Amino acid sequence: MVNDKIQKYMPYIQRLRLIDDTFFHCCFKDSPECMELLLRIVIKRPKLKVKRVTTQEQVPNIYGREVIFDVFAEDADGKNYDVEVQRSPEGAAPLRARYNSSMLDTMSVEKGVKWHDLNEIKVIFLTETDVLGGGLPIYHIRRTIKELNKHSV
Repeated sequence: MVNDKIQKYMPYIQRLRLIDDTFFHCCFKDSPECMELLLRIVIKRPKLKVKRVTTQEQVPNIYGREVIFDVFAEDADGKNYDVEVQRSPEGAAPLRARYNSSMLDTMSVEKGVKWHDLNEIKVIFLTETDVLGGGLPIYHIRRTIKELNKHSV
């Protein structure tokens, strides 16, 4: 009986890829170890330790658009990560990353926190195609202070 069920669903299972939302969430839900491995590879921090992972975290916004983070993670140093999988180029716009970053700030800053004590935030989009069109496997987008020629926070 169990074998029949497996055979029935096997064609669907074989088509799943990590870039598929449902499969991505299943792989990372309640699995800091899996997220730790992914982040270590993507951001090249081999000693990174993830202490918390949440999938499909919904952040309401009374002033406008809410956000649902595919996977939210916090590392042992207090840095926050929003990891999004996106098959469609339209959903992977740099402005969406900026918005997600602002919502992460909104959700993680408590009243009375000093500005210099804000946690570092990284928004990572894993995309099926090269949505920025530069022919590179990875892009780093940073906010900068143009006149000082350095990165801002």
